[in-house]
Amino acid sequence: MLDFLSSLWERGVADPPNRIFEIGAQDVFINGFLKSATRFVNAFQRESSVPGELPNPLTARQLYSWAGCVYSCGDVIADENRQYYRRLLDLNYDSIPAFDKGRYDFVTNLGVSQHLMNQENVFRAAHDLAEPEGVILHYVPSIGMYDDLYYYYQPALFHAIAGENAYEFLGLWAVVSGNHLVPRSIFQWNPGMIEALRGSRSENEYFIWIAMFRKKTDSPFKVPRSTASSAPAHRFGDFHTHFSVITGLDITKQTVLEIGCDSEFERPVTASWTQINASNFAGGASPGDDDRRYDLVLNVAASQNALDQISFFTQMHDKTRVGGWMFHLVPFYGYSNHDWLAYDLSFFHELSERNSYEQVSCWYISEGGWIPLDQNMRNYLALRLSEDMGFHWCVVAFRKTLDLPFCVPFQGCYITYRDHRLDYRYKIARPNCLHSDRMMTHVPLSDIRKRERARKGNVV
Repeated sequence: MLDFLSSLWERGVADPPNRIFEIGAQDVFINGFLKSATRFVNAFQRESSVPGELPNPLTARQLYSWAGCVYSCGDVIADENRQYYRRLLDLNYDSIPAFDKGRYDFVTNLGVSQHLMNQENVFRAAHDLAEPEGVILHYVPSIGMYDDLYYYYQPALFHAIAGENAYEFLGLWAVVSGNHLVPRSIFQWNPGMIEALRGSRSENEYFIWIAMFRKKTDSPFKVPRSTASSAPAHRFGDFHTHFSVITGLDITKQTVLEIGCDSEFERPVTASWTQINASNFAGGASPGDDDRRYDLVLNVAASQNALDQISFFTQMHDKTRVGGWMFHLVPFYGYSNHDWLAYDLSFFHELSERNSYEQVSCWYISEGGWIPLDQNMRNYLALRLSEDMGFHWCVVAFRKTLDLPFCVPFQGCYITYRDHRLDYRYKIARPNCLHSDRMMTHVPLSDIRKRERARKGNVV
């Protein structure tokens, strides 16, 4: 990544920055990369140098200070030793303070936003931090199954944000990644390339986007309108039969709210079937007097094109009666020219865990029908990448069990690093009360797989 940034400044794609704000405190692992660090500092063309002996890892603050820059970062991690000098910033909830708005000429999101549910606020924060003519860089996952993140991003989202906010689009690059976002190969992206690439489902490799914008005006951030989904709603097939098998209920006797209004979705005749446009639903246009009314709330390929993820899933929770069902038809793998986000399945696991939903199961939607989708089954699916075919889709089914407020998940594997001053915001629903989410014992799925291999004598 250091060489990539150095090359951008050396080629004049953007000027070396003076004032940097990073969304998420960053470490730089320097072993074997002293040459890259030296090139990075020299690219600023200032009287600065890299010390002969470097700590490993060192902080991004140290590296930028050697280049003569003013550096700030915001994060939720505890920083008692002032290692990062980070501002306490929780972008699930916090706005950028007035004294930081329009102050920085380089704002980065290096593998942070995919762990946060409030996607809209992340992109708003980056916009608010950047000065006019400032550069915004997002380094985020695109295709994979990594299990310690919530979202995978698509180029259509970056183009929508850039267009809505009159950004200059400086470039989109694809990255073939090694373990935990470490770049192996970086190249300028062309959509036709997707046909030549194989998708990875390894925990140690996946694709990443680098999207780079230049903010041109001092106008407030504008949220792009959600687009029509590319979902193959016809693959839902005979939905009312699937629903009856899963729940043991007759769908024709249920009160149903459908979000998405897909014209190809086959709707059985019921006593009450209400439809609402996805963008209106995410924006809070659904009437509040129908809370806890519905037996079934359907997310028909709608949520992946809504940046306000917290509002969307909160409303689904609120509209569903206790004992009622929530079904999600969502993308979980692949590439799309139309949709904005795909979900890692761990997102729905954590939604279920925080809110004490009964998660019945998850199914892969194939041309031939619904295939149960669990961690082991993923390795047997022929998940091709194709520009024409678009995403691979799944159905996730929840049953609401408690009449408690919606609990926003905080990525489980990072809870132990979180500053305790934020604990009041993150709860886990249990009968009759809300507890701190620190009561959970979280084991990443990647660790579970490693333990299984060790148990079988196949240690990698």
